[in-house]
Amino acid sequence: RSPSGPFRDIGAPMDTGDAEENIDPMVLEDQGKTYLYWGRNGVVSVQELDPSLRKFAAGSTYTEVLFPS
Repeated sequence: RSPSGPFRDIGAPMDTGDAEENIDPMVLEDQGKTYLYWGRNGVVSVQELDPSLRKFAAGSTYTEVLFPS
């Protein structure tokens, strides 16, 4: 679990729902939980990741946190 890798292709992108555009993902760890922030249809969204960092945590949903002005 290092930002410098090593990385392995898991064969498919993460399922981020029905968004038409997903860009600029960033992982943030805070108080023992890990979150993915990313641009989704022009809005910044966040969702908790599971410990593998390969899928979202069970029961989590994305939250839109930053909107264009």
